[in-house]
Amino acid sequence: MNDKTINLDSTDIQIIDCLKMNSRMQLKDISELVHLSAPAVAARIDKLESTGVIKHFTIEIDESKLNNSIQCFIILFMKNLDHLGLQKLIKSHYTIKEAHKISGHGCYLLKVHAKNQEELNALLDQLSLYGTYQLNISISKIK
Repeated sequence: MNDKTINLDSTDIQIIDCLKMNSRMQLKDISELVHLSAPAVAARIDKLESTGVIKHFTIEIDESKLNNSIQCFIILFMKNLDHLGLQKLIKSHYTIKEAHKISGHGCYLLKVHAKNQEELNALLDQLSLYGTYQLNISISKIK
C-alpha cells in the first residue's frame, strides 16, 4: 500500500458513496447508478481496496436493539503519561465503540454504548485511573 494521495474521479466518489450507504450493495445496482458495467465497478472497487482507500467493509448496528440504551461521548483529560495503558484499556473494553486521540479540548474522545448506568460507571471508574473526563450523553442521533 502506498501512502501517497490517491486521485479519485467522480465515478470513484459515487461508488464510495454507494458503499457507505450499504456496504453490501450489489455490483449490478452500483453499476446502474454510476453508468458502468458490473465488471468495471468490481475493478474500481478492487483498486480502491488495493490502494488503501477502502480499508474494510462494515455494518452499522442499532445498539438499542442490543439493549445498549446509553450512548455517550467521553472527553478524557490525561493526568499521567500512561498513554499505552489507556490505549490497551480502550482496545479491550467492549463498551468503547470508537476512540480518537484529539487535539484541542481534551486528549481522547471516546464513543461509548453501555447497557445501563452501572456498566457506564464501571468504565468511568477505570478511566479515572488515567485522567479526568467530561461525559456527554446522546439525546438523539441526527445523522
